[in-house]
Formats: sequence, C-alpha cells, structure tokens
Amino acid sequence: MDFDDLLEYKHFIQGQPEILEKYKKRFQYILVDEYQDTNFSQYLIIKKLSEQHRNLCVVGDDAQSIYSFRGAKLRIF
Repeated sequence: MDFDDLLEYKHFIQGQPEILEKYKKRFQYILVDEYQDTNFSQYLIIKKLSEQHRNLCVVGDDAQSIYSFRGAKLRIF
C-alpha cells in the first residue's frame, strides 16, 4: 500500500472497527519509506494499523522533505 491507498482506507478504518481489526491482524510488520513526507492523517492511520503487533519501522531523510504543501510535518518524523 502506498500513502494514497491508506488515505482511501481511512474512511473505512474510522467508521467500521471490524475492518480496522482485520487489517491490524493482517499486517504483522509495517515498513514505511519516505516517512519524512508523512502528514498527520497518514500518521494516525499508521499508528492504528501498527498498535496490535507494534512492529513498525520508518525510514526517511529530513533533508528530503518536499511535501509540506500536503501537510507533511517533520516533527512527526
């Protein structure tokens, strides 16, 4: 899944807890690349999906953050 896919799932995750539980069980390990471009909405999705197994790895470079116009915040990184 890329971040655009995750944003589509956001509505399902918030409104239907059974779907959130399905995906929390499905993704035992989560790796997020280009994390420096994460916005708050994306952060919340990743946080929810990783809270069961707590196996989350994020990778990024704060010098390459280019999506501030989309709400990306380096402080999330």
